[in-house]
Amino acid sequence: GKVPRTDRSLEVSPPNRPHPARNCAMATSEVQLGSSMAAAVAAGEVELTLAARPVWLDSAIGFLAGGAYGLTSVVVGQPLDTVKTRMQACPKLLHERPHRVALDLARTQGVAGLYRGGLPVFLGGTLFRSAQFGVYEVALRNLRKSTPAHKFAGILDWQGGGARA
Repeated sequence: GKVPRTDRSLEVSPPNRPHPARNCAMATSEVQLGSSMAAAVAAGEVELTLAARPVWLDSAIGFLAGGAYGLTSVVVGQPLDTVKTRMQACPKLLHERPHRVALDLARTQGVAGLYRGGLPVFLGGTLFRSAQFGVYEVALRNLRKSTPAHKFAGILDWQGGGARA
């Protein structure tokens, strides 16, 4: 039969004896057991154990995702902010098109001119979003461990809304 996979590793071993190839990485979303293996599991001849991911890894994923978001928002947004600020500060540029101001800035100061003044925003945004995502993941995990699962209409999880509040 099929055993739903809840993690990235599968351990199969005789009872009370470790298997030599522990934590084998699986490439598919379900583990297909042969009929003889399924019968051995059913008869209690082998134990089927799904290894859990370490808690720190889930937290690290949240912090890294937040850092990537902060980095991306600065890489994409900083040139637009620089052009907007340049247009606001120089009245003669108010009648120019933004892409023309960006091209002129890139020609005179290079691409680095579009990112001028972006280092504090880059550092602050990356650290802030990293903390925001990481703390959210930790809070949500702890909330889910300590409260019963309740869903509204089968899809809305009230725990996720509580972690965001």
